[in-house]
Amino acid sequence: MNTTYRFSQCLWICALLFWQGLLAPVWAQKAWLKTAADSVQNGERFELTFSVQVGTGQKLIPPPIGKPLGDADLLREVAREKSRTNNGPEVTAIRFEAAVFGIDTVQVRLPFGLVTGSDTLWQETEPLVLNIQHVVPKEAQELKDIAPIAEFGVDWMLWIWVGLALLVLVVAGWWIWRKYRKRLEQDHTLPELAPVLTLFERALARLQALTSWELTDQERIKAYYTEVSEVVRMYLEMSLRIPALESTTGELLTRLRTTEDRHLRIHLSPHLINEIESLLSLSDLVKFADFQPAAELHTQTLKQAIELLTAIEQLLHPAVPTAPSPSVVPEVTS
Repeated sequence: MNTTYRFSQCLWICALLFWQGLLAPVWAQKAWLKTAADSVQNGERFELTFSVQVGTGQKLIPPPIGKPLGDADLLREVAREKSRTNNGPEVTAIRFEAAVFGIDTVQVRLPFGLVTGSDTLWQETEPLVLNIQHVVPKEAQELKDIAPIAEFGVDWMLWIWVGLALLVLVVAGWWIWRKYRKRLEQDHTLPELAPVLTLFERALARLQALTSWELTDQERIKAYYTEVSEVVRMYLEMSLRIPALESTTGELLTRLRTTEDRHLRIHLSPHLINEIESLLSLSDLVKFADFQPAAELHTQTLKQAIELLTAIEQLLHPAVPTAPSPSVVPEVTS
């Protein structure tokens, strides 16, 4: 009983193997690679043709582009065509632009897939062997003996011409230097430097420049008193080290009358503070209240500003002489 059962199993296995052997050529799909050259350089672009037999009802999944495939890279697809000969299976041929990287030889295999219904069969092509061409010729890769030192003859004429050219350059440089030195000796006087004005001198110059102003209208008069006020405030800020330009008249007077203020370089007398109050208050009225002062007040205000700055400067620097009063009266046109 056991012998008969084992014999029947062997028959079934033999029949199955025979049937699989008959169907193997049908199931296996033939795929191959072809190129025009059998050798390429590293990184050189060349055309690689991928051909595969596609059965009826099958769909081809071609090799992926842009992904490293062993030693080869598929850069782009050039063309694709289908053909059928002698009622045989359909052949799909795809031409790729490819490049390979290796040392002596490389084997190129491309994966592909065949979809039948819901099943996908992944396969690889037969390997395509390519030889790698070296950039350096083969005879240049071999070690060679050191070449003997080459002997060069001395070209005396060349050296003579080089020496003459250097001599001409030296003589020309000496002549130019001599001419330049003579010019320096002839014009050795230096221009006088403009004197550096002190803070008091700059403020005084701005005030005395107002004597040439023509006070023709209210806007011009307002600019005149604005300039007087700004010069006085600028002088007070830089000489006494207080924020006079950024303060109102009331804030400035309060700071000047505060005897405990340690930031002041000196403390002014009540008389000088009253003069500052009179001048700045009049300027504020003209600037902000459109007050129209009498014509004689223009000169008096300018004279008052000059005397005020001179008095403060004498307190800071006792050697300062008294500044002259403005000799020219601003012209007033009614």
